Amino acid sequence: MKHLHIPVFFLVAAYLLASCDINQRDISPEGEFVKIFNHSDEQLRFFPQSVEESDQGGFIILSGVKADTAENEFPSTYLIGTDKQGKLIWSDENNYLAPEGRLLKKENGMSYIAMDNQFNGVGLDIDLTSGQVIRQVPLDLKMPLFSYVNSRGDFLVLGHDFINRASKISLFSKEFNQLRTANLNINTDLQNMVQKHLNKSGKQYPFFIGEFFDNPDSGFFVNCFSNYSLRIVFLDRGGNLLPGDIYSFQTEAAVSSFVQQDESRFSLTRYYGGNNYLIPEINVQPGISQNFNNIDALSLFELSPEAAVRSLKATIDGAKSILFASHTNSNSLIIYQYNMETDEEIGVYMQDFNNKIEIADMIQAKDGAIVVLGKIFVLGKYPRPLLVKIPADEFSAE
Repeated sequence: MKHLHIPVFFLVAAYLLASCDINQRDISPEGEFVKIFNHSDEQLRFFPQSVEESDQGGFIILSGVKADTAENEFPSTYLIGTDKQGKLIWSDENNYLAPEGRLLKKENGMSYIAMDNQFNGVGLDIDLTSGQVIRQVPLDLKMPLFSYVNSRGDFLVLGHDFINRASKISLFSKEFNQLRTANLNINTDLQNMVQKHLNKSGKQYPFFIGEFFDNPDSGFFVNCFSNYSLRIVFLDRGGNLLPGDIYSFQTEAAVSSFVQQDESRFSLTRYYGGNNYLIPEINVQPGISQNFNNIDALSLFELSPEAAVRSLKATIDGAKSILFASHTNSNSLIIYQYNMETDEEIGVYMQDFNNKIEIADMIQAKDGAIVVLGKIFVLGKYPRPLLVKIPADEFSAE
């Protein structure tokens, strides 16, 4: 596996353009590109959330964006559409606030979840040729924190009910019809922490949702606030809570990524005390309450304190791998690759930058390449969306 060093330089003149349209700087060739989506307005701060591949092979990027002078404390929505080489085709901004979680792919389109000025969740369908909202559906939840589309095409959304001090997990059809809701008591007031998470002024918590299969209790896992702590809870396919969970020390420790290998075998990363750890294989039972803070784990001291991590099951040359993507103290994108059958490390991919970066999302494209979405601080202070496409042959199958 190669270790690439790609220095990234920027000219101040790029920010002095008369136009306020988003533009782009190309760092490497087609097929193995690094794309930075720039903007001439120095007051804007971008908060990338999710990337998905379109049916045409291009990419859709969902971000929040906020101006330092904005009256509303929450970021609004910014969408970017590219071609298959990552070249900018269109961009669109709208007034829906704090887009969180994943872009939701469905037949002939995509959706995402955001909120209105009253903290109410809204489901939004977008036009993939322009990014404009073509339908909006009010959702019965407050402060959406993460969203996910399952293998059946249904949407699972995590919200925060600050009035009743509870996490609300709702299952919706692809038409945003509510199918079931589960409420988990937090038992303490975390509204200020959630609000700072949403307006990007405080600690960013690793809320996430995923699926598990090949298990008598197949369903979903959700990382959310519950019973004084940030913990993973499990739901069956109908959206009903299962008795098991994975809990940590209040809100100071958490699982930062979680992925199933098969049946009861999972992999996870976690943080505590500013340090990051990786457990390549752990036995998880959705019907049992477990704590992994005291289990031996690999220390990832190279990562930034409490770094965001994205995990992904990927097929490389017909072999299954688990990938963990994050960012280091030395401004590098780093991806750890593990063999899913043996849990052994295959290699580590690194790509270096001259500016601070943060990871946001990771997917595998139709051509097998790994696509990473992140945020880069241009000139050390202007956060902008960063899209990196890495060919599959940069990763070894064994």
